[in-house]
Amino acid sequence: MIRHEGGTWNAFVAEEPRILTFATTLEEVQQRTRDAVAVWFDAATSVDVVPVIQLDPATQASVEAARGPDASPEAADRARTALERAGLSEVDIRTLLPRSVASA
Repeated sequence: MIRHEGGTWNAFVAEEPRILTFATTLEEVQQRTRDAVAVWFDAATSVDVVPVIQLDPATQASVEAARGPDASPEAADRARTALERAGLSEVDIRTLLPRSVASA
């Protein structure tokens, strides 16, 4: 999933490159991706989508540090700040960070 400067998220499916969707929030693009995959493959059951979100390397590293089992409050603050600087909305930040970090 890639976030464009205009604020929309685009999602591509590695296993089937003809599946493409977009939305304004990360949560919505994840749901639309699940729906598109289910329709494409005619899946009667739910489909697991494992998102791979492309952020700049420094922001990605701070998010991973905040999501780790030994995450400190400082790591959470750095991740939140990096995501805010990257222009992500509060909704997207809550989607990316654990609840305890996102609501800090």
